[in-house]
Amino acid sequence: MAPSFSARIISGYKDLSTRHPLLVLMGINGLLAATSDILAQNLEKSSGYRRMSPDGSPSPSISSHVYTPSSGVDPRRTIRFALYGMAMTPLVHTWFTLLDRSFPLPGLHSPNMGKTNGTSVALPGMWTQVLKRVAADQLIYAPFGLLVFFTAMGLFEGHDLNGVRRKIRDNFSHGLLANWAVWPAVQLINFRYVPLFYRVPFVGAVGILWNTFLSWLNHRSHPPTQEVLAV
Repeated sequence: MAPSFSARIISGYKDLSTRHPLLVLMGINGLLAATSDILAQNLEKSSGYRRMSPDGSPSPSISSHVYTPSSGVDPRRTIRFALYGMAMTPLVHTWFTLLDRSFPLPGLHSPNMGKTNGTSVALPGMWTQVLKRVAADQLIYAPFGLLVFFTAMGLFEGHDLNGVRRKIRDNFSHGLLANWAVWPAVQLINFRYVPLFYRVPFVGAVGILWNTFLSWLNHRSHPPTQEVLAV
């Protein structure tokens, strides 16, 4: 009996993941990031959002290269966000690998680790290591990742260094506090139950709404001076 279309898709994905794992992760993360930005743009449009100038007044006659609510989805902005997601994938995967090596879970060598009569149980020290991973992720990577995000978006949008600093000043604390309200619980599940290769897609899938928030936060003020990324 010939395999179904879905079975062929799954088989092809597994084969591609085996031969080019990082490229697959980058593609998935880029697609999820693009989805997030499209959601953010539609949210802004439906809520009547309008970009504001640095002095707090509505921006005058923004050019066609800059997003406005009436112009629909801005593809340049979405592509910027997707490229950023793809570019960050190797770093995120490397970070997760480092956490695995720095805080190994007890009994990881055993094929029956954490199971007794088919029931999953927490081994001694298991949750301590998981909590260490979460703490390191939130105290080290989260602030760093937000700084990289707002810096990259500012440069992509054509801001000078003062503009990038202003973007970070206006948005970093809001983003970090929101991050700490959402991601510790997500990463607790991620680091405890999700295999290493699937952690980046898991974060990307759960993070669609989070990235929607980041995209909105990044674009809520200070219009870019020019489009650096010509697409």
